[in-house]
Amino acid sequence: MLERKAFDIVTDSSADLSYNMCKELNVYEIPLSVYIDGKVFKDYPDEKEISRKSFYEILRKGIIGHTSAPNVSDFYNEFERILKNRKNILYIAFSSGLSATYANAKIAAGQLKEVYPESKILICDSLSASLGQGLLVYFAVKKKELGYSIEETFNFLEKEKFNICHFFTVGDLHHLQRGGRIPKLTAVAGSILNIKPILHMDENGKLVKLYNIRGRKNAIEELFNNL
Repeated sequence: MLERKAFDIVTDSSADLSYNMCKELNVYEIPLSVYIDGKVFKDYPDEKEISRKSFYEILRKGIIGHTSAPNVSDFYNEFERILKNRKNILYIAFSSGLSATYANAKIAAGQLKEVYPESKILICDSLSASLGQGLLVYFAVKKKELGYSIEETFNFLEKEKFNICHFFTVGDLHHLQRGGRIPKLTAVAGSILNIKPILHMDENGKLVKLYNIRGRKNAIEELFNNL
């Protein structure tokens, strides 16, 4: 019987896993970058450069901030660290429909394949974000603990990701407008009328609006009623 090569599970900070959760699950989060007022911060799980609470407080003050995907070299360096320890890699990525994160990881994996041809880097496009992506990471860890191989775990995720559902609302439409999700006129009019969209991630991992609700309290009640 052939020995199964060990593998590490990697994700990125879009999974919103806390530092303690990463330690408990024994996974590594590759940080996205956060740009605020001309400064760049890495979104590390231990929040050593910027805390998530501080980030949202800054946004509430009207200061424009945005995130950026890890670049190819970020993935290359982290993946190579694992490969040098003679382990394979299962990376669970932020949705390709919302970010270049998945694409950059694929490029890095292709480059490393030439250097480490006997190693495996399997990349799962989660088609998710936040807790949906984090849930897939949790499932992967549990399958690994049960003795699943990297291929078996990957195949499980490729099926299970279509069972992850995202329904949510937002407090500020202007962030959606700046990200190119809605037109500027819609953001202005919606803000004046206190419109809160009910949003969903479709099967391609893209953000879509289902319908509008007047007022945040009503929007939250609508989400609760549709659980």
